[in-house]
Amino acid sequence: MSERGYLLLGLLAPLIVVTILLLGVPRFADVYRGFDMPLPWQTTLLLRGHVAIALLPFACLSAWFLWPKREERGRATLVAGLPLSLAVFLFAVWAAYSPIARLGAWG
Repeated sequence: MSERGYLLLGLLAPLIVVTILLLGVPRFADVYRGFDMPLPWQTTLLLRGHVAIALLPFACLSAWFLWPKREERGRATLVAGLPLSLAVFLFAVWAAYSPIARLGAWG
């Protein structure tokens, strides 16, 4: 695979995660308003900072421009993009569903 192919794959994952979060998190915020309990810290962080996650593709793209070896830039972008995207996505899922699980434990 060419370095540009790696670049595209490295940017695709962050773009998918950002799209899901920008569309999904506001919907969870509406659900949380109906809860009669304080939200966990991770959920509050997600609700307040989900727009900042839109910077994720730019962080991955910076690997392309900052990587010292030109012939390895695409792979660097892929290696930066996939784990970062997975970590952000898993945190978002955990933060989004924590209050729901907590509400079930309270009920």
